[in-house]
Amino acid sequence: MELTSFLLKKKVDWSVLQEGVTIPVSLQQFLTDGIARKMPRGSAFDMKLMLDGATYDVSLKNIKFDKEKYPAHKDLVQLRWNRSSPLALHLQQKFCSSFSLIRAQKASVPSHTPVRLDDSQLEYLVLYLTANPNVIAAECITNADCAAAKDSILRLEEIDIEQLLGREDMGSIGVSSQLAKYRKLDRTFGEELKKVYGYRCQICGLPIGTEYGARVSNTHHIEYFSRTLDNSPGNLLIVCPNHHSIIHATDPVFEKKTASFKYPNGYEETLKLNVHLIA
Repeated sequence: MELTSFLLKKKVDWSVLQEGVTIPVSLQQFLTDGIARKMPRGSAFDMKLMLDGATYDVSLKNIKFDKEKYPAHKDLVQLRWNRSSPLALHLQQKFCSSFSLIRAQKASVPSHTPVRLDDSQLEYLVLYLTANPNVIAAECITNADCAAAKDSILRLEEIDIEQLLGREDMGSIGVSSQLAKYRKLDRTFGEELKKVYGYRCQICGLPIGTEYGARVSNTHHIEYFSRTLDNSPGNLLIVCPNHHSIIHATDPVFEKKTASFKYPNGYEETLKLNVHLIA
């Protein structure tokens, strides 16, 4: 099944393991465009979810609210499955680490108390839209995937890791399947952000390479990927090769509140372009 675009990277919680995923309000229009149908409140559609070579029955629902009782309530769109369904059982087995940790915590706290895992324990369910509007594809990033990805980049410099993640053709180099999952996400986010900024560097604002008929821009991880494995858009910047090399040569501190880099020699540089990082 051909993937058309990334939809959502969701931290695994009790809801994922039992009954489904809520689609953030900011992504609902993107979702409905991708499945080519409107979803008024109270509507529900049968869908298919592809995961690990199997296809599962799921339902896409826009929960119906009483407009008079909740006039300001935003639409609540969910991809749902039954807690005793084959999909739920598969997710519990696939994310066995999260399932065990969350179940143990829930047994020791009052009912409805939120359960939170440490960053080092997090696992993820990734959703993609496909060429078939009735099918959503999913991929699991487990603790084992995280450990294997870290191990595969252990001896690499951060700038080399970023170049590795950004490569389009991975057939000529050895890359673990676990790191390939991160690479696919990284390229998806990076390419979308490059389009947002017109392939300009967020620091200097220049579109490097245009006089040669080329677009030369890099994706930089604010918090180094080698330390965090965080390739979410909130951890990415689009920079020119010059600034990318300078950042890795000097290791400046990035202040999100001011959207600026503070270099070890005292020099400060504020982003000229910034539409996706919110302080």
